[in-house]
Amino acid sequence: MAGRIVISTLGFSTDPVFKLLASIPIDKHTKIYLIAPHPPSPGTRRAYNTVRTHLGDRVGGIELVTIPNNPWEALATLATIMGKDEDYIVSPSGGMRYLVTLVTIATAAFRPDAEIIVISESGEIEDMHLRAGLMEFLMKGLSATEELVLRTISDNPPNGG
Repeated sequence: MAGRIVISTLGFSTDPVFKLLASIPIDKHTKIYLIAPHPPSPGTRRAYNTVRTHLGDRVGGIELVTIPNNPWEALATLATIMGKDEDYIVSPSGGMRYLVTLVTIATAAFRPDAEIIVISESGEIEDMHLRAGLMEFLMKGLSATEELVLRTISDNPPNGG
């Protein structure tokens, strides 16, 4: 069975990570990378330990990956994680905006085939689930025909009936 890699940014709260993991199938073939700034704060380390303790041996592994402050070094670190031949689920949902931005950029650059799930920390907005391959589609851009169809629909929206 092929493995799955789950990448999630991590702050002080475990809520986005547990909500993500509750929404996807996980098993012994699932490897989880929790992305945090370097050095991780005590709150982030506690959150990591909580996730690790609760998941125990139900997954193939959980690793805390600390990201350097230098964006080029950070992207190189993420490229290493995203370079495996596996199915990816990426959730840039918790922690610092810096991490969320870097993980989003790395996903577009190195794993445009990834499934992306954005979890609302506050619950005030709906979670966003972007199916695998959507990033590839968005990055390629629209053909002239696709753009014409979208403009036509936009100019003449259906009346709902």
